Amino acid sequence: MAPYAALADVKNELGALASGLTTTSSPNEDDVTNRLLPDIQGEIDGILSSRGLVVPVTAPAEFLARLKSLNAMGAGARVAGALFPMAAGPQSTTFSEWLYRLYKDGLKRLEDGTGIPADAIMVGDGALPRSFATSHPDSVSADVDGTPGNTIDPVFRRDTSW
Repeated sequence: MAPYAALADVKNELGALASGLTTTSSPNEDDVTNRLLPDIQGEIDGILSSRGLVVPVTAPAEFLARLKSLNAMGAGARVAGALFPMAAGPQSTTFSEWLYRLYKDGLKRLEDGTGIPADAIMVGDGALPRSFATSHPDSVSADVDGTPGNTIDPVFRRDTSW
């Protein structure tokens, strides 16, 4: 199983800093190809699998391109953090923090399902796992009496008798 991205994609994400990633750097090019990219792909595939998709994803092409970019971004963030750990810029942030934030935002979209196209290949009939909380997200409330206006809210208090 090959990762969604390749070494060239990671170097593309690193931009001008790509020259720091060599065969002798730490991490080196082999580390990226054989360890970082598969690790990041595993994290992506774990999320997609929990959403009911067949992994590794092979179609549609547009979705596969986004996964390739996300895979390269995650590996690029880890490389940048190891090779260039110093802060720069007005808010003293690092390039790796910026890349990592973009990567995590992409993972969050996949977790929410907003980044998954309708024509992605699903397991079985394509139905995602459901629970009361996922079907009725507003049912969880700090209010003891439930969310006002929600007639499906189960309200169980200590004084409820059966």
